[in-house]
Amino acid sequence: MNEHHEPAATNHPERSTGPDGSEDRPLQPQRKQLYRSTDQRMIYGVCGGIGEYFDIDPNLVRVIFALLLFFGGSGILLYVVLAIILPDESKLDMHPRQAVRATVDEAVTGTKDAVGQAGNWVRERTGRFRS
Repeated sequence: MNEHHEPAATNHPERSTGPDGSEDRPLQPQRKQLYRSTDQRMIYGVCGGIGEYFDIDPNLVRVIFALLLFFGGSGILLYVVLAIILPDESKLDMHPRQAVRATVDEAVTGTKDAVGQAGNWVRERTGRFRS
């Protein structure tokens, strides 16, 4: 009886090799991560990041947030929370605590700037709130 033996399948992940040809550590599959986009950014990049994560048009995500804004205002709250907790695409290689700290600092600075610009806009059009 002639039996055909196939090589046994292994459960070991592929391994990478170092510069000297020695076996290094197992290769990790690329994991998708939700982040704020730097390419598809209009305000903080939240909708662009969600669009890239789910591979859909970021404008569709923007429309959904706009609809949520009109139906109870939850869109703006959700957007602000995501703008604070999602790391910026450029900060993905940072330690998570550093990335969160940088994200919060950026959100606070951006909010201060936006409020200042809104105040200037109101001041110019109404003559109110003069310093």
